[in-house]
Amino acid sequence: MKEHGSSRKVLLGIIAGLAIIITIIYLSYLNQKAFERTIVSQEQHQLLTIAKTAASRLEDYMVEHLGSLKTISMNPLVQVRAKICKEKPLKETEHFRPCRKYCPIKTLYKIDESGVDALTFFDANGVVLCTHPYVQGRIGADCAEKPDIAHVLREHKPYVGEVFHHDLGGVISISEPVFYEGEFAGIIQWTITLDNLYKRFIQPIKVGRESFVWILDQKKTILSTPLRHPDLKQVGDDIMASRKEAFPDYDWSELEDIVEKATRGEEGVGIYDCPTCGKRLIAYAPIRMGTHLWSIGIAMDYSEIAAPIYAHARNTFGLSGLVILLFGAGCIALLRIQKRKADLEAETKYLKHIAESAEALRKSEQRFRDLVENCLTGIFIIQDDQIVYKNPEQERLFGPLPESFKFTDFENIHPDDVEKFKQFYQRVLSGDARTLDTEFRFYSAGKLDGGVNMRWVHCRASLIEYQGEAILVNMMDITRAKELEHLVSIRQKMASLGHVAAGIAHEIRNPLSGINVYLATLKKIYDSSDSFEPETLEKVKRIVGQLQSASNKIELVIRKVMDFSRPSTPNLALTDINESIEEAVNLSSVTLRKSGIKLEKSLARNLPRCYADSHLIEQVLLNLITNAAQAMKMIDGPQRIEITSSQENNYIIIRVSDSGPGMPSNIRDKIFDPFFTTKSDSSGIGLSLSHRIITDHGGSLDVFRSKWGGAEFRIKIPVEKRMSRK
Repeated sequence: MKEHGSSRKVLLGIIAGLAIIITIIYLSYLNQKAFERTIVSQEQHQLLTIAKTAASRLEDYMVEHLGSLKTISMNPLVQVRAKICKEKPLKETEHFRPCRKYCPIKTLYKIDESGVDALTFFDANGVVLCTHPYVQGRIGADCAEKPDIAHVLREHKPYVGEVFHHDLGGVISISEPVFYEGEFAGIIQWTITLDNLYKRFIQPIKVGRESFVWILDQKKTILSTPLRHPDLKQVGDDIMASRKEAFPDYDWSELEDIVEKATRGEEGVGIYDCPTCGKRLIAYAPIRMGTHLWSIGIAMDYSEIAAPIYAHARNTFGLSGLVILLFGAGCIALLRIQKRKADLEAETKYLKHIAESAEALRKSEQRFRDLVENCLTGIFIIQDDQIVYKNPEQERLFGPLPESFKFTDFENIHPDDVEKFKQFYQRVLSGDARTLDTEFRFYSAGKLDGGVNMRWVHCRASLIEYQGEAILVNMMDITRAKELEHLVSIRQKMASLGHVAAGIAHEIRNPLSGINVYLATLKKIYDSSDSFEPETLEKVKRIVGQLQSASNKIELVIRKVMDFSRPSTPNLALTDINESIEEAVNLSSVTLRKSGIKLEKSLARNLPRCYADSHLIEQVLLNLITNAAQAMKMIDGPQRIEITSSQENNYIIIRVSDSGPGMPSNIRDKIFDPFFTTKSDSSGIGLSLSHRIITDHGGSLDVFRSKWGGAEFRIKIPVEKRMSRK
């Protein structure tokens, strides 16, 4: 019974699984059909809007020219001319000569600018008085039997004639009666070819690659040449008769129903099948030309909107297939682990999670864009050596760049990394590898002079397809990591120096202490002895004193090295920074004066007191002043040093500027390294020690270009008590 019940559960599970699969497929089908209907409806609405706009323009065009003809008919010259010809009809030759020499409508209407093909002036009997432009043999012709002229002669009202077809194409006319003092005196008629209307109103319509436009009259006669087949002479043909003749066995009922509605003056949209091009979308709208009714139709191939529909179908059914596969896998797993209820529940949760993930996949495109736009990694795309896209983080890294900026024009690469950067870019272009990584330094655009604007970035470049071949570049700002790495390197050097100093203290200090003891004992012996002459005793004491002085100097050197390698914590106290600056200036002013260097100072008043070690700050300032003085020894011209103090936000800023040769950009990031120096007689410890002292105060020490072109060292000390992290 238990096995029978288990088999029954399996069978029910299989049936349920098949039902779910069928449901998924059916829902996918309904979703696809709904999407297809939406796309088709949107495109049909757009076609209908275009058709209605074109119809309105044609109607406005005819109304405009009816008004123009009305204006001409009311002109006194035209009315008088019509009256004269009515009262005194002329022979044909007499008509011809004066009217060719002087045509009243010629001066009143510009044919080329209006788009009118011809204007004709008839007398009250329908005889041609003059034409514009002049037509040989036309003047004097009796046109009273023409339907449009006969209608105006009979009704004495404006009239829009029917389309007249001949070998050169279709022609439409608008006739306006001329009255003189209330009496009918003649007719002004405007004629325009359908080709002219086609060029002005139909040809500019662009609704896709595979589309066409036709105009029909109420007799279903084609009045315009379709855009898609301009070489086919269909004007004047019955639209349905011509198609049935070409494809007699094809079912044209859909198109016939659409044409029937269009020629009744209705507007709407539809779909029909064509034997040569397949399914087509069409929109139609009425055109009212006086007493006549035309219809304009705009059609396009269904294939032009098939791409998004097929793409949606691929996504929908692909997703459905994925869900079905996952569900099938779950069913197989359930069949194998029927007795393990816990695993069954876990599998069910997993399938539910997959279904939720599938639903979320539809929204992934927007989320991906948000991710890229808000990513902390700089991302940009290079195509044809131009940056065609960059996210906000990349713009923050590089700074503002002009449109279509060429990547190879970026000149702010650090001098030491220029060659490496060029080789990296060339390797990417050559396709040596699909993905390459490198690290380099650069200065933000327009900020090459500022040392603090130098950035380290880790760059990864990959070849991708983006509207053709392109390069995707990811840049991560690793400036802080490099600074920390640099600090770690410095601290390792300091640790090594500490070990050396400890060895020196151990190996030298003990013997040195013995030497000092022996010297002190020797001095006591000579002091207590009476066996030496005074001169000899004095000489011995002087020599012993010199030895003790030399020993003390050795001890001092050892202490300095020990202090540098293992500095003590600054003794922070509320300090007036201006007092420390004044003290440093007083200590160095005599030396600078002897060297011919002008020292200027500009100290801000009422600076807030800050937490600082005044002796260490004096030491830093003396070191910067000494370096500035040494840098200006070999230059010609004025030698100046300026010291200023100010407050910016919650920092006190001290600037030490000189008129020396300045600091080359390629060594700015190295000058604070221990033992780095460009001078032959320097240990390279001074700037490193100064930088460490300011860092221990929670501030910063940076170098810039001074207003004289030399170096400017800028010290920032926080007003609040802030110790650096060790």
